[in-house]
Amino acid sequence: MTDFPSYFLDFLKENEIEMKEYSYKEIPRYFRLKKPDVESLLSIDYQPVDWFEEFYQTSSNTNIASLEVYKAGLLYGLDVTSGIAARALDVEPDDHILDICCAPGSKLCYLADLLGENGTGTVTGVDISKERLYTCKSLIQKYKLGRARVFLADGTTFNVPAPTRVGSKVLHSELKKRKNPEDESTEVKPNKELKKQRLAQSLKPFHATRLIRNDPQIKGYLYDKVIVDAECTHDGSIAHMQKYFDNGWQGFQEQFLNPERLTGLQTLQRSLLQNGYNLLKKNGILVYSTCSFSPKQNEDILNWFLQENKDADCVQIAGSERYPVAPLKMREGYDDRIKNCLRFSPTASRTSGLFIAKIRKL
Repeated sequence: MTDFPSYFLDFLKENEIEMKEYSYKEIPRYFRLKKPDVESLLSIDYQPVDWFEEFYQTSSNTNIASLEVYKAGLLYGLDVTSGIAARALDVEPDDHILDICCAPGSKLCYLADLLGENGTGTVTGVDISKERLYTCKSLIQKYKLGRARVFLADGTTFNVPAPTRVGSKVLHSELKKRKNPEDESTEVKPNKELKKQRLAQSLKPFHATRLIRNDPQIKGYLYDKVIVDAECTHDGSIAHMQKYFDNGWQGFQEQFLNPERLTGLQTLQRSLLQNGYNLLKKNGILVYSTCSFSPKQNEDILNWFLQENKDADCVQIAGSERYPVAPLKMREGYDDRIKNCLRFSPTASRTSGLFIAKIRKL
């Protein structure tokens, strides 16, 4: 695979990306099952991923969408590295999760499954692409998620608070008992009185499941967990780039490496990460990820973020000692906690590239 266009080779050199990462034209196709007991329904050759439970791998040529178990809503096509990013949130049943840059939605569906069926936790997704949100909506419906909503909005300015109601259940005791936290005596009916505490202008969901469709959007309620799978150059997404490997590079520069787009990309990534952090509760967890190999979009972004947010701690991801990871791109002067981040790559893990950072708000 040496027949790369000159502008792509220039990008690799400028961003310290090794050519060997593109020596694997074909990497396994990964998937997970909605329920373990449907494994017997698989009609393909597959094997479990031995370093990350719940995930399986099969040939890169397998057409997942043609499988009956997929059509029945019992199988997700999801790269194992995306599963690790989602699991790094340490999801609990009553967590309210925000997924910034959520489309096309397989990761959002996994987060909903991690919540389980018995808690009051919810998943809120936001994406700026209407076309991709239609895909997300179809997955929410296909997999019959119970407490999920998605918004068509800019992730850098999105400010819809975490839900305060699931179905008829008001989740926070202070909303049940009083008009405001300082008024200890007044009993109120949430449906009438809480209108005064809502956002000045509510944002209608692009799609929401019944239980959280009519959440009142009350100001001040933050999310327990946030994941920012930031917009990037996608140079590490081998599966995504496959069509360019096979069919030529026409359109690749315009879509991913447009100079005008690259100029503001790091600013966009910083803004997405900062806004996600602003919407996170104290002691909450945020995961930042990209599918780029470029340290400018990963380690550099984290180093800037830790300098700007003194109450942020970049912490170790549970289970990371088992993962076949690539070396981090550590520069002189970096915050030492960046060593807790993870890099996956085709040469190290036989996956697409993914950078993952786990941040706790102190």
